[in-house]
Amino acid sequence: MNNNSLDKFILEVKKVWGPLSTDVVQNSKHLFGELVKAPSSEPWLADLINNPPEAKELYRDSERGFLLIAYSEKKDTYRIPHDHGSGWVIYGIQNGEMEMGTYIRNVDQKGKLQLVNRETYPMRAGDNKVYLPGDIHHTRCLSESVLVLRFTSCDFKKEDEEGRMIRYQDYEQNPACSMLGCSLARPCSFCQERGNR
Repeated sequence: MNNNSLDKFILEVKKVWGPLSTDVVQNSKHLFGELVKAPSSEPWLADLINNPPEAKELYRDSERGFLLIAYSEKKDTYRIPHDHGSGWVIYGIQNGEMEMGTYIRNVDQKGKLQLVNRETYPMRAGDNKVYLPGDIHHTRCLSESVLVLRFTSCDFKKEDEEGRMIRYQDYEQNPACSMLGCSLARPCSFCQERGNR
């Protein structure tokens, strides 16, 4: 290890890692907060800033399962409301600005699903935020570009492939979908994927 902020984060987060708990989340968030504020003169970060990646894996822990990824997005790139299945994540903004919106899933007395926007707020350079299993959120790049560091508890591709990750892709068009059996003329993707009708 080179004793830079990235190496220090990896070394220290291994020491606090374990099953999901308040201590693991808070300790990881604190360490990640230091990483997000790393000086741009560090070679690993200078390379990301000078050559913003679409997505780049910075570290994968084969024993513990967590990953650290860097990615960039351009202005107005929007990721629809989604969760990360049984995984959790810390987003950190290295440079630029990203909008984050959080939602709750509300099922009314007739069994209809409605996403309710809890809050929408900007994240700027140096900010970091935790999203736990089941937390629903969207992202939108507000600046010309944004460089994001994302620390995940597990591989989200696996969460997606195994059907635990939910994207609420029809929410904007049909906010009154039913998880218990879609009452729309054309079932939404959420109900289609789970065989609800």
